[in-house]
Amino acid sequence: MVRRADSNRVSIFSKKNHCMLYPGEMSVDDNFLSLFKQAKYRLDVEDVHLTGGEPSLNMHAEDIIASLKGLGLTVKMTSNGETGGDRIKDIIDAGIDGINFSILGLTAEDFQRTQNNYHLDKSFYENKIRRMYEAIDLAIKEGIYVAANIVVSDFLSINKAIELINYYKNSLQIEIQPDLSNIKESESAIEELLVRVGATPIERKIIAGVSDERITYEVKNGVKIVNKKIRRIILDNACSGCPYSETDCVEGFSGPRVYIDAENNYYIGFCIMRMERTAPYDSFFSSQLCDEILSLYYNDYNNLIGKFCLVSFSKQ
Repeated sequence: MVRRADSNRVSIFSKKNHCMLYPGEMSVDDNFLSLFKQAKYRLDVEDVHLTGGEPSLNMHAEDIIASLKGLGLTVKMTSNGETGGDRIKDIIDAGIDGINFSILGLTAEDFQRTQNNYHLDKSFYENKIRRMYEAIDLAIKEGIYVAANIVVSDFLSINKAIELINYYKNSLQIEIQPDLSNIKESESAIEELLVRVGATPIERKIIAGVSDERITYEVKNGVKIVNKKIRRIILDNACSGCPYSETDCVEGFSGPRVYIDAENNYYIGFCIMRMERTAPYDSFFSSQLCDEILSLYYNDYNNLIGKFCLVSFSKQ
């Protein structure tokens, strides 16, 4: 299955989550609405994905979701679940279509190894895990789309992934993805994981115009696992001459992203390696960069259609 990319990612930073490249906190205003109206018109955007930091820490999240839904957009977000079930319930009530939960650890020790603040007490991480499970269970109960994302960094990560698969089974979508900082070992570990659980591929989905490919596997007990792969693609003109293009840039172009600064100015970026490569949103939509992104979407889609014999177009 091949479909054209139709999504934007939006960073709705909280002022206190210490993950602030663009240190503004997004809320709904005229510029916000104008940006996404233009994104629909110029880039055919249908889907918006909220990231952060942690989106649920933004106290305007419900207004943001409701406003985007009011524009006819599908809205999903990535969360680590740290704010717990009550906060997730508010976000679901605002109309969120789906939540991808990033699983940083299933035990306090495991979670602690992924954090910089390793000195904190074990109970701190136990509380985070409790709130994560609470948030996931609430989202499943509410009937929205729910996925659990886990990074398989190396062979030591395999048992953690299997534990997650066995725990949730078919109650949500399990997504495994490689560690971009350790890509070769990570991909080998994912292959070993799929062998261990007896996974058989049943669907291959390619998102045209961005570095995104997903292969769905079915395990012997009926559980479905999605392996998120990197199909590296770049913007020929915008990425030309970049010192990272042939070295550290593993992912390539993954779609446009929206940021806000402390003065409530909106920017659109296209590079996750060089976050300074942004443009004010009002000039972006009339720029050659916008045209190049749109051309990449359609050219890549048509190339993929020509490459594969049996391909269906999906807006899912």
